Amino acid sequence: MPKSGALNPKQAAFAREYIKDHNGAQAAIRAGYAKKAARTQASDLLTKPNVQAEIKRLEAPALLEARVDSTRVALELGRIATSDPAGLVDSKGFFITDLRKIPEDLRRAISSFDLDTFTDISTGTRYQFVSKVRFWDKNKALETLAKILKMLQDQDDDAGDLDRILTYLKDHKA
Repeated sequence: MPKSGALNPKQAAFAREYIKDHNGAQAAIRAGYAKKAARTQASDLLTKPNVQAEIKRLEAPALLEARVDSTRVALELGRIATSDPAGLVDSKGFFITDLRKIPEDLRRAISSFDLDTFTDISTGTRYQFVSKVRFWDKNKALETLAKILKMLQDQDDDAGDLDRILTYLKDHKA
């Protein structure tokens, strides 16, 4: 029997499989758990502190290599949350066509853009231009940042307030 905190072979296999795609049910199946119970088993395994610790330990090298940490995540979210599309135009009001001249913070807030072409019929020269710019979801970035900064309370926290209100009303009936 493994000592407290140690993983059994199936739990260790689940952790190794889970970091591949973060799909708990599929990780459980690949680790050898029954297909019918895979979703439930994955849910149970993901609540175990020793399994969570092993997943973090296995993911740490990849995160380090990718240079991803909480500071970097917050910085990227901040870029999206505070992006201003005015940075896409120069002082004359023309769209900046050289992406390297768009400020880095604004470039990182862009999720994609569409390119179209135009052919000058007098010269036959083809020009490429940006016809549409899409940004990452600003509201989602603001919401995520607010949660990280604990500016928003989860709705679960309201349950305690409701209990206190009901108790107060019960104790202070007219």
